Amino acid sequence: MLVLNLRPGTASGSSRDVAHLKAAIVRSNGSQCDCPECRPPGDCGSAAAQPAEAEAAEPGRDQQHQQLDELQKQLEERQQQLEAKQRELEEQQQPAEDETSASQECPPCQAAEEAAKCPDPPDCPKPTPCEEQSNGGERQGQEDEATVQEGEAEQKKQEGAAEEGDRQNDAAGENHESAVCPKYDAAIQERLWQYDPFLPERSLRQGIYSMGEGSRMRRFTDKLLAGKPVSLSAVGGSVTAGQGAAHGQPVMNRIWNWILEVSPQAQANHTLKHGAFGGSTSGQSATIFTVCVNDMVQPDVDLVLVEFAVNDPKATGRFRDPDRLSFERLLRKLLEFENRPAVVLLQHYSWFTAGGGGEKRADYTYTAENDFNVLAQYYGLPVLSIRAAAYHLMLNKVKGFQAHVAYNSHEKEEDEDSLFFFDDMHPQDRTGHRALADLFVGFVRATAEAVPAPMVPGNLQRNSSTCLLQRNFEKVVVAQQGFVWKNERPAADVSNQKWGWISEQPGSWAELAMDTTSVLEDDLKVDTNEVIISFLKSYEHMGKAKVQCVANCTCQESMLDGHWTEQASLTELHRFQASQHKQCRVKVTVLDETSSPDKGRKVKLVGMMVVEGGFSLDAMGVQLDLFANRGDKDLRMSEG
Repeated sequence: MLVLNLRPGTASGSSRDVAHLKAAIVRSNGSQCDCPECRPPGDCGSAAAQPAEAEAAEPGRDQQHQQLDELQKQLEERQQQLEAKQRELEEQQQPAEDETSASQECPPCQAAEEAAKCPDPPDCPKPTPCEEQSNGGERQGQEDEATVQEGEAEQKKQEGAAEEGDRQNDAAGENHESAVCPKYDAAIQERLWQYDPFLPERSLRQGIYSMGEGSRMRRFTDKLLAGKPVSLSAVGGSVTAGQGAAHGQPVMNRIWNWILEVSPQAQANHTLKHGAFGGSTSGQSATIFTVCVNDMVQPDVDLVLVEFAVNDPKATGRFRDPDRLSFERLLRKLLEFENRPAVVLLQHYSWFTAGGGGEKRADYTYTAENDFNVLAQYYGLPVLSIRAAAYHLMLNKVKGFQAHVAYNSHEKEEDEDSLFFFDDMHPQDRTGHRALADLFVGFVRATAEAVPAPMVPGNLQRNSSTCLLQRNFEKVVVAQQGFVWKNERPAADVSNQKWGWISEQPGSWAELAMDTTSVLEDDLKVDTNEVIISFLKSYEHMGKAKVQCVANCTCQESMLDGHWTEQASLTELHRFQASQHKQCRVKVTVLDETSSPDKGRKVKLVGMMVVEGGFSLDAMGVQLDLFANRGDKDLRMSEG
């Protein structure tokens, strides 16, 4: 039985396929001769026997040729259908920028070998920097395959390898973020900086007493400013509960409303849950939270504010006291939540409790904040402090921070907006509660603050990785034939293993997909970047390979040689310039030619790098021994 297997693609009328069919028909019908066309020399028997056999086989040959003509006709019709379908798909994918101007259409490149030559029409629309490449650099124009089921196992194996490569390339294209895409949503960033704080700028900076370790807070900030839902909780005493906010805007309301304003897209999915008990200390609340934590704080919480400084016993320095032990256990409990939330100490300060009032100055040290700060340092927690932000403003009776009298106890008419405290403990709505919210907003903004513009204009950095070594190099190869991913030192620990793509067969090839784009600007901008393929070089068994750009980018064809006479096996760098593209495809092909006296043809690829803007590793005086023999000791300063 003859099986015709056609794959969708860009058909081009392959004569090779017709030849396969012709040979298969002859084999399937047992034809003995027709030597010049379909049989190897010597397979036809004696010359004397040929005429008689040919004459006897004449009816069979006519039938065979009829079958062949019919199958060839079917193949051509199928190819025409596929070509029409391919054109239809390409037209659907074309950006409809100007329907009335057909002359400005931008035809896509077709076959892979032609991709590098595809011109860039001057009037074609340019993609935006962050436009996703939905095809991940996948090459168009696969040829239709007309194969015979019998004797075509090797060809199917090659097709399977190519399809797997395209699948891996799709995944790679989805995972490689453009180096110039902004980290945060632009509209959210704009709203972030529109907030008008009540605290003076200098006081706000002082009030962010400690940024802490930072990684947990960055996760929260990244989610918020990317427009994703965030989960917020607060635990504390009466300040967290809103005591003193006579106008209905306590600190937690202010923080929550600000989050909704900054990131309205996710409003319906943001969550706030807090447990606050007026007059409670952290020792009391720790016991409550240990038992009832799942009811008071969301299990998937992203950030927890902790406010107990104004309620707890004052600074003692005795961390084995029950209250301090309870507070530490509370912090540990919160830090262990499943999302590993940011835990932030929000420290209120009472001027009156610390002995202030009237013309009397408050004791700066009379607060549990001193002990809490030690625990915060130990666990790397951020600390936001009203004492650090506003003590001197209170001392100098600055409007809005006046603490000589509380709002609810003044005997003469006072300007409400001048006083910081509602009573002798709690902040006043429009001043004290607002200042606490300022500290939180200022802390988020400080966490999100961008790196300054480059000192040298245009000297921007890439956000995506351009150095892929060891196990990270495996997925750079998106298609291959005859190469295997192998660890040549399997018994070693991870740092000393020797992974790489290896082949010893001439004609074997591997295709590497890499991002060769640059974000450099102004006079630093260049047309090409240096691509570095690292490979094993040794004194025996090694071969040569041809290196060429085959799709999306261009480069000069070059050759790497894995042989040298030094009695050492090290990783060498093969360098060449390539034009810029997110999915530059570079093909490495093992050659039959070799420099090794033992006629070895082994090629081992172990890493890939892209160096921007014509900068060279030579300028840094660095050689790379990329894990081939030295494990983690991959960087060595060159001698001399």
